[in-house]
Amino acid sequence: MLQDPVHTSTTSIPDGGVVNFRLSPEHTTVTFTTRHLFGLGAVNGSVKMIGGRVALDGDRLVLLEAELDMASFSSASKKRDQVVASTKFLDSEANPVATYRGTKAERTSDGVVVRGVLTVKGIASPVDLRVTLFEVAPGATAQAKATVDRFDFGITVPTALASRNLQVSISTRLDPEFDLQQTVRKAGESK
Repeated sequence: MLQDPVHTSTTSIPDGGVVNFRLSPEHTTVTFTTRHLFGLGAVNGSVKMIGGRVALDGDRLVLLEAELDMASFSSASKKRDQVVASTKFLDSEANPVATYRGTKAERTSDGVVVRGVLTVKGIASPVDLRVTLFEVAPGATAQAKATVDRFDFGITVPTALASRNLQVSISTRLDPEFDLQQTVRKAGESK
């Protein structure tokens, strides 16, 4: 894991105003790993991101928002996917979208942690994203990890059937809402 992922790029975002990025759904993966059957079996799966955005002021996070399509839940078992989509778990028909909103990033001994709130099934709970990679140039990419406790969202099916925690990994490309290379060049010229 990188010690200071916000500063791993060869170029940084210039100070002097908020810079907005769109999270690219077509270049985003949200995957998870959990256990089932008394912890004996691994379950891997994914959900699709609908969209999102990041706003930065220099190296300071102003806002991170993302929407996830809960109906896109997919694992290696169609039967399991149907059960997870049911009212026992995600109730994705009544609650098709989950949201994440982060408004603060903190440097820790392990790197950067985004403090935020995940809302699933209309229930909001704090979830921290551990940023493992953030690069600005030549393109903007980010990777993060989180632990999600399903009990926090009212999904309390016995742990013998499904582990309480999901390990979530996110990889995304950030599309600038401006010309990133031109902004970086101008910042370099003003020094």
